[in-house]
Amino acid sequence: MPITRRTILSALGAMPLLGAQELPPPTSIVKNYGGANEPERTAPLLCVLSSDMAKVPWEELGNIAAQMGFDGVDLTCYHGGHVEPNLISVDLIRAFEVIRGAGISVPVVTTMATNLNEPHQYGIIALSGNAEVRVYRTGFWKPGMNMMQRRGEVRRDILQLLMGGQQYKIAAAIPNKLGNFGESVMETQSVIGDLPGQLVGYYFDVAQAVAQVGPKGDWEASLRLALPRLKTVSVSDFTWEDDKMKPCPMGKGVVDWQKVFDILAKAKYLGPVSIAKDYTGGSEVAALAKDLEFTRKVAGKAYGADSRS
Repeated sequence: MPITRRTILSALGAMPLLGAQELPPPTSIVKNYGGANEPERTAPLLCVLSSDMAKVPWEELGNIAAQMGFDGVDLTCYHGGHVEPNLISVDLIRAFEVIRGAGISVPVVTTMATNLNEPHQYGIIALSGNAEVRVYRTGFWKPGMNMMQRRGEVRRDILQLLMGGQQYKIAAAIPNKLGNFGESVMETQSVIGDLPGQLVGYYFDVAQAVAQVGPKGDWEASLRLALPRLKTVSVSDFTWEDDKMKPCPMGKGVVDWQKVFDILAKAKYLGPVSIAKDYTGGSEVAALAKDLEFTRKVAGKAYGADSRS
């Protein structure tokens, strides 16, 4: 039987909200963000988006990411990702175990979930939450012709997702991807602003936010609006070419990364930072290593400490 808005609201109302100690806000020291036995942190978790290591099977993903110096893996779980949704009953749990066995975290799982009626999405949320993954990125909602109607439809879907998140102590992180509903943080805020902050927030893509407002726009306002609900920060760089985004290595584009990390550090954000290599050319491993080196350098400067701590 399909889950209705009435059952969602009723279920949420009947469930006690998670305490801050169970799903910490970005202004606190994050403990066990990606699993048990992880020490307290004073800087974000620098993760690789696993789709950027598509040729590496999940069985080897943890060891290679650890050797490259990453703190964690943003694990893709969708068709064509590292874990296929129809294989989650075995592969997802094993992937968590193997990656953590290499000494790094899985703080976030990237999915294409937009409601619980989609095949396998409830299972992904449940298994990830039970494995102490505290954040999953949702999928994308296309914009609609009628803005008010579309907001209502997206809110209905998000409320449905929160049922699973509430039960399994895992937060939904909504991406701000151009061309989709929520490309503006303000648009997403209009839908989730009155919902529990520990259950839903943002998978904030810095490059997309910069591109959304244009070369002279105020991207800082978007980041500051997202800060109280920030669950994951996605970093990648780009240049402008004929008024279009052209992906490039970190530090070679238009994004002011020192300012980005200075804002994050001031807010004491300690969650995942997912490094996404959107450009092509050269050695994939070498490119990711350079992007990690750059990110760790600017993060370390902003946080005033070794960004691994």
